[in-house]
Amino acid sequence: MSRFFPGPVLPVLFDQALHIAKTFAEQHASELGQRPIVVRDLFGRPRIALDDRVAVLSADLDRLAAELHAQLGAYSPGQLAGEMFLRARELFAPERIFDSAELQPLSEHVRLLERQITGEDWLLPPLDPEPAIPRATLFGIKGGVGRSTALALWARYLAMEHRKRVLVIDLDLESPGVGSLLLPTTHLPRFGLADYLVEAAVGQGEAIRSDMMARSPLAAGLRGEIWVTPCYGTEPGDYVAKLSRLYQGTPQEGQGFAERLQHAISALEMQLRPDVVLLDSRAGLHDIAAIALTRLGALGLLFAGGTPQTLHAYRLLFQGLARHSQHLRMLRQNLQMVAALVPDRERAKYLERLRERLYDLFAEFLYDDESSLPMGRGSIPTEGWNYSVQDDEAPHHPIPIRWYGWFQDFDPTAEGAFDAKEVDAAFGAFHSRATELLLSGKDRK
Repeated sequence: MSRFFPGPVLPVLFDQALHIAKTFAEQHASELGQRPIVVRDLFGRPRIALDDRVAVLSADLDRLAAELHAQLGAYSPGQLAGEMFLRARELFAPERIFDSAELQPLSEHVRLLERQITGEDWLLPPLDPEPAIPRATLFGIKGGVGRSTALALWARYLAMEHRKRVLVIDLDLESPGVGSLLLPTTHLPRFGLADYLVEAAVGQGEAIRSDMMARSPLAAGLRGEIWVTPCYGTEPGDYVAKLSRLYQGTPQEGQGFAERLQHAISALEMQLRPDVVLLDSRAGLHDIAAIALTRLGALGLLFAGGTPQTLHAYRLLFQGLARHSQHLRMLRQNLQMVAALVPDRERAKYLERLRERLYDLFAEFLYDDESSLPMGRGSIPTEGWNYSVQDDEAPHHPIPIRWYGWFQDFDPTAEGAFDAKEVDAAFGAFHSRATELLLSGKDRK
């Protein structure tokens, strides 16, 4: 005979607190004025902002505050009206809440404003949606997928086969990679990107910008050029101390980390006038990846393997992006999956299985559901943004990169580092398709 032992009753948790606040604001929308805003602070505690500049509030705010306080548990900001509600007339700069570009719809009548230390760049609109120079970001949700190696060899391919002047920028500041692949220590510039971001925070980034790029010997003798901005230069100084300060805001309005990074990239582009820009992003759900993928107008090449961990991590990313439909429609057309380090054994089956799993993710979170599209003439759904599972030009259809043993200790600038035929066998499909997407400049569908 089995017995059921119920688990302990859990308190209100992080995700539940937002749902409680949203539901409360919906239920009391008529009392709280026009379109209340849930403001979630750094600890996840929600407050409700009320615009009493345009509507007279007749509600008993003390009663409502006590009621919501009882529902939120540890996530309550306080039981008094002044603690629970933010009234526009009492704020020093109410426009920072009520006119913020970061507002997200929670429902028809309620909006959300996040206050975060990190991660908020996944939620914000592009800084540079249509850059004048084509950009591509190479990103991996997990590390160790050969992303930096792929970028280095793609830069060489663009310089050799397409005669391009390529600017490579190493954004993997916590784990510098492609900069050291493309620049031997004897070729480093004096400063790197980390130096610029620290100096730009105090208004003197331009003082070092002219000494942040160096020419890679990997393009020696080619018809094109490869220029590199590494994370650090010949004078790294206290690099760890710089890292701990990179993401801080600045006293100047509109000069957060994302704006400083975007300005650095634009300034380097203006100085060099490259044909294309390749960005080596940090792996994982980090602010740098958010900026590089969603805010710079870059083609996003997403490296994936067939492991459950990788697919689960991309599910978390896509699920988060899908919550912000106002940015998703622009972003999703710039995404392309890449099958990293494809094994030779049963390669076709491996790629087919990975394609099907990626299709499931795109169909669930990024592609339009035809059943929800508005109807055109003759009760036919209007055209949406979606692809069939077999479409080889679809963003879910992964571009394969084959695994080779020489990836283990690859040094592209060393003499005789690789065989051209092996490089073409491993990266030929990637070079061809990624270049087509980067240089076409055309939106998909």
